Amino acid sequence: MNYEHCQAIGSDATQHELIQYALNMDGRTWKDVVKCTLTEEQLSLPLPRHCFTWAFTVWTVDRVYFPGTYDSSHFVASVPRYPCDEKTEEVGG
Repeated sequence: MNYEHCQAIGSDATQHELIQYALNMDGRTWKDVVKCTLTEEQLSLPLPRHCFTWAFTVWTVDRVYFPGTYDSSHFVASVPRYPCDEKTEEVGG
């Protein structure tokens, strides 16, 4: 995983903004999303204060996105959707 894609987002952000940031960093938009496990309502809510993010998975044609935290910062990590030679580092901390 490339940690440049795991940029911290402010604590007042919504889940939609958090995921959109990660998609944009990978050159993608919401139009590239094949499936998202969050509802529109969940996407628009501020991130929970005591649990770092809502649990979710987002699939695009070639990547899978999921929540991560590091030192109380929220980020979205991603891995390739299909087997390849890309290595994934430990997520979180």
